[in-house]
Amino acid sequence: MRTDFCGDDCREIYESHYALVKKYGAVFLLGTLGPMVLLIPGFIFIEYLSCFAAVICFIFAVTIKALPFCPQEHVNDVGLKETIRICKQGAVIMTIIGLSLLLFQFVIFIL
Repeated sequence: MRTDFCGDDCREIYESHYALVKKYGAVFLLGTLGPMVLLIPGFIFIEYLSCFAAVICFIFAVTIKALPFCPQEHVNDVGLKETIRICKQGAVIMTIIGLSLLLFQFVIFIL
């Protein structure tokens, strides 16, 4: 746990964020690792694999956007605000990847 803060406001924000991490840690884990189960039907129905991968990307992006949790070492290196910003940017990138996978699947069905 971090001990040096710029002030009491920073300490309160930090502590409230990590109270959320403790409270919703299991939901975060379920939202990031749980969708991997969708790869099983994706490999069975191989022609729809990119659709399953797109759904995985979307679930992962929503989880990261709602619960921007990162390792403690990253927070110590760059700070909490920067870490949350990076997590939310990663969620946007995952959404773009999911949309591109759906577009790829659509193009395959058209051709």
